[in-house]
Amino acid sequence: MEHERQARIVAVDAGYTARGHRSFEFASLEVPAGTLCALLSEDAEPARDLALAIGGHLVPTSGSLVIDGVDITGGGRLSRGVCGIGIFSEFYPVDLKLTVDELVSREMRLRLGAHGAPDVLEYLACFGVATRAEQRADDIDAASRARLSGALACAGEVRVAALDISDACLRGLSAADACEVMAAIASFSHKSGCTVAVATSDPVVAAAADMAFPLDIPSAEALEGLRAHR
Repeated sequence: MEHERQARIVAVDAGYTARGHRSFEFASLEVPAGTLCALLSEDAEPARDLALAIGGHLVPTSGSLVIDGVDITGGGRLSRGVCGIGIFSEFYPVDLKLTVDELVSREMRLRLGAHGAPDVLEYLACFGVATRAEQRADDIDAASRARLSGALACAGEVRVAALDISDACLRGLSAADACEVMAAIASFSHKSGCTVAVATSDPVVAAAADMAFPLDIPSAEALEGLRAHR
C-alpha cells in the first residue's frame, strides 16, 4: 500500500515542563506515514511524555508539535479518531479484568462507531495476540500485554498511534520479546499507513524501529554505540 509522503509527526525543539519539573526538551523529529519510530530516553519519563503528546494527550510547553497537519502547540485541536494510545498505566490505565477481545473491541467502537469496526480476531492477528483474545488482560504474560498495547494504540484506523513499551504494566518484558513486538507493530504500520511512536528506555528496542530519536545525550551515545557494533 502506498501512503502519502508528508510527515505525520513533526516536532521542532519541543519541550514539556510542569510545576517546575522539566521532562523532555529540544525534541525535534519528522516521521512520515506508515513508519514506526522509537522515542528513547535514559529515564522513562521524557520518552513517555513525548509519546503522550504525540498521542494527543499532552501539549508541549515550548517549541512546536504538529500531528497530522495540526499544530497542537499553536492551539490546534485534533479531530476524534486521528490519534490512539496504548497502555499508559499511570495516566490512562485499562481495565485488565476485561478480555483482550473486549478491550480492543471497545476501543474500535469508540473510534469508529458500532458499524465501522473490522473483524477483531483478524486485527489481533496482525499483532500476534489473537490466540489470547478470550483471556483477561491480567492473565496474559508481559509480551502478550505489550502486543495488546500496540493493538489498542492502533485500533480504529487511527492515523497516529503512541504507546510506552517501558510501562509498568509491562514489567518483566525482555528486550528480545520487546523487539518481536516492535516487529509486529512495524509490519502493521507499514501495511496500514498508521504512524506509530513507541517510548522506550532500552536502546536495543529503539534500534528495532524504522527510526529512533534519542532525547538525551546518554541515549544518543548508547544508540550510536549499538549501531557501531552491528
